Amino acid sequence: MRLRTIAAAAVAASALAIGTAGASTAAPVHAAPAHTAPAGVGRALFQAPAPVLRSGIKGTHTDAAASCGLENIGAAGNYGYAGKDAGWVEQMYDTCNGTVWAHFEWTPSFQNSQYAGASLDLAVGSPYDYTAWANNVATTGTSDVYWGGYNHGDPSPDAWRAGAEINNNSCDEWGTLHWYGGADWDGPRGGCFGHDQGAPASGQG
Repeated sequence: MRLRTIAAAAVAASALAIGTAGASTAAPVHAAPAHTAPAGVGRALFQAPAPVLRSGIKGTHTDAAASCGLENIGAAGNYGYAGKDAGWVEQMYDTCNGTVWAHFEWTPSFQNSQYAGASLDLAVGSPYDYTAWANNVATTGTSDVYWGGYNHGDPSPDAWRAGAEINNNSCDEWGTLHWYGGADWDGPRGGCFGHDQGAPASGQG
């Protein structure tokens, strides 16, 4: 997968707000409506239970004690930060309850670099309805971070992305835009556009 590098100097002050001159013309991000997470699932940070196993970026997550669990959806978006491979963000689907999740996995070399302790924001969102962000859900001290629990049928059409931001720098990486009717409608995207899912294709930002 291609790596989109975010310069260390890219900060919120230099990011263009949606709708201003030179900014992406994609629909603005809207606040998420009131949402109740599934029973037993925390909104701020969800750590996958022990039986849920990772088997690769395009593999599946299965629950050894049940016939359902977390499943990888589409392609992940590689997050570059200050010239380093920070990790990747991917969308996941919980086949037990039909909900959408974001999963971020840090690159070990980044966890042990001068950026150790960097904060992570995660998002699940649809360009057809709303995007929900969780700010500072974890740092590099947590290798795998899961957040979400939104009903995949909330937007119409029910197409979603998973996104990530490091150190609140207004530079995001988004995985595949996946339509739950059975197709990927767009590939990973990323850039410093202030939480804009219409950022350039990953690797071009």
